[in-house]
Amino acid sequence: YTDIIKEQSCTSIMASKYVKCPICGRPFAALSHHLKRSHKVEHPEECQLLLKLANRRVFYCYEACPVSGCRYHSSRCDRHLETCHPELTKEQLERAVQSVQKKVTVRRLAALRATAPHPPMVSQLEDSDMWSDEEAEPQASCQGCNTLQREYEDVKLQLDNLRKTFRLYHRRVSMFERRTGT
Repeated sequence: YTDIIKEQSCTSIMASKYVKCPICGRPFAALSHHLKRSHKVEHPEECQLLLKLANRRVFYCYEACPVSGCRYHSSRCDRHLETCHPELTKEQLERAVQSVQKKVTVRRLAALRATAPHPPMVSQLEDSDMWSDEEAEPQASCQGCNTLQREYEDVKLQLDNLRKTFRLYHRRVSMFERRTGT
């Protein structure tokens, strides 16, 4: 339920949880603001495509199955993955869906870029070095490494939250000191 998006405009697409930026890979609660301020994404369609990718709301039903060796290419790829590949773990299934969604988004961004849009596009997801951290690093095969990786990601998220809390309280203390004259 937390993934439900209220509106489809670039300024108001915001999930109620942290989502990873598809450009830099860092987690944000207000991704649309981050895209505009940090990455200078001004084109509304580009912003919408990036937000949909980050929130995993990319329509991929008519895509080919991403599982190697499977030749399924018809409608309802989403249903096919869930019903016809019981050998996949939940994480593998999630990774397969994300890879299909990234391919669809990259294709749509390339088509949009080909129209020479105004304002110009700034995202470079087509470049292999701009993928998120999950794609850039090789996947660990042992369970201990996977557990450590998840713990590391959780600690990074906690650190970001602590920094935000610190900035909030620092501002409050500064405002209090200005009011009291100390």
